[in-house]
Amino acid sequence: MMSVERKVNRKMTFVYVGVFIVSVAFALVAIYIAKILSRISTMMGTLRETMQEVVTSVDHTIVELENTMKAADVTATDVETKLAAVNGLFLTVRDLGETTALVGETVHSRTKQFADEKSMAGTMPFIRVIQLSEFGHGLFHSWKRGQRASS
Repeated sequence: MMSVERKVNRKMTFVYVGVFIVSVAFALVAIYIAKILSRISTMMGTLRETMQEVVTSVDHTIVELENTMKAADVTATDVETKLAAVNGLFLTVRDLGETTALVGETVHSRTKQFADEKSMAGTMPFIRVIQLSEFGHGLFHSWKRGQRASS
């Protein structure tokens, strides 16, 4: 009967050894999983800090962008106002150019006949004075017309 008890004890010893090996393996797996979870927790904490920094940076960037857009709007309004003010000047200059061209054509056509006639050779200084006074007269009228258009 002893030999049966020994065999049973021996089998039980193997069972105990097997249970011990399984429990050690389970403990090692649990330790490994705990380390992995600890690393993941640390990584998630770092990720949270990084995301907070990104959100703060984006908020700051948005505020700066809004300020830039406001400044651009003020600048665009200023440029539009100044262009509207200068527009009258350009219209006046255009009218002045047109008037000058008309005066020049008129003076040229009126004085051409005096220059072509040989009998009026001494009248050239008078012709120049007439031309200049006609030019001044046309310039004055153009200026007055520009003032009326801009007011």
